[in-house]
Amino acid sequence: MPADGVREWPEVTTADRAAVMFTSGTTGRPKGVEITQANYAFAGTTMAAASGLTADDRQIVVLPLFHANAQYYSFASAIAAGASVALIHSFSASGFIPQAARHHATHASLFAGPIRMILARGGPLDTSTDGGGLHLRHCWFAQNLGDDQFDTFADWVGCRPRQLYGMTETIPAVLTDTTDDPRPDSMGTVTDGCVLEIHDEHGVRCPAGTVGEIVVGGRPGLELFAGYLDDPATTAASFRGDWFRTGDRAWADDHGRHHFDGRRADVLKVSGENVSVVEVEAVVGAHTDVHEVVVVGAPDPIRDEVPVAFVVPTDTTDRVDLPDRLAAWAAERLGKAKQPRHYEIVDDLPRTSVGKIRKFLLADAAAAVAASSATPSSSPSPDPNPEQKS
Repeated sequence: MPADGVREWPEVTTADRAAVMFTSGTTGRPKGVEITQANYAFAGTTMAAASGLTADDRQIVVLPLFHANAQYYSFASAIAAGASVALIHSFSASGFIPQAARHHATHASLFAGPIRMILARGGPLDTSTDGGGLHLRHCWFAQNLGDDQFDTFADWVGCRPRQLYGMTETIPAVLTDTTDDPRPDSMGTVTDGCVLEIHDEHGVRCPAGTVGEIVVGGRPGLELFAGYLDDPATTAASFRGDWFRTGDRAWADDHGRHHFDGRRADVLKVSGENVSVVEVEAVVGAHTDVHEVVVVGAPDPIRDEVPVAFVVPTDTTDRVDLPDRLAAWAAERLGKAKQPRHYEIVDDLPRTSVGKIRKFLLADAAAAVAASSATPSSSPSPDPNPEQKS
């Protein structure tokens, strides 16, 4: 302490680190992402503009504050626009819509997982008890929804949700769907102020309609994260030249709208044929008895890999012959290589604290199922919180 008892605060610059946020751990162990003061400012101004947020609006925040969704898309944008925030203690599927009405929220941001929970356990606003009505006019969501899920949720909340795509490392959402015609299968176009392309394995830009890896341009510490905490090797490996490699696959249509095709690890090699698990999940998930489905690959001595589907049925589903019904459904809609070889009926799926599915935790279970000679059967759920066990 100085002799006069007065300590001078250090001068903070936009390049200084403001926080370390850890990735969600859906594909492996979380990584510490270093975020600068400038990163937060860029996220706020970009997301406020993308959602049309003004000082008269109010964000309802139900996702945890240690996650990029709440920090970038909700709080940073509210600070940039001068909007207010209704911070809810914890997410409640049955309580979300009444809470949005009670707090006069105009903007929200969710994932597909919480939206499915709202559809399963919630319902439209009861105007007899919540007479003020809903004021929502904008809602972001990440990850795909089925057509019926999208339409029902839009009807319940009074606005058509817009899908976005982003990562902790990309700072704002670098893809945002259009305001005039949002669709459940589209991540939209490149967000104003962001730089994104689809590249092949050689780093060459893919033409429209061709699947490749999403890569994002920008300056580290400004439009992109500053680096991984204490891990310069992983930081360097995540870039090819000036492009950050997301590891996610997508394709762009002739109108510049982007469509998700899974992560690099989500492409299976079945008898020499590339199979996107995203396509398989979309087909199986369209069955009326399926509430949610995840498809992972399992080793196979003949085909190299085979798809295995973990299915959470709806509450009213008769489970007795559900695997057989799903197999017949898929056989009518998918080629032989894309059809799951096994259907495991489970009560729940392993998730992160914000509702994302931790697919990598299903790999061992899928391998065990594929290795057995048993017919498809109902199984107990994989442990949704394995890290809490000693």
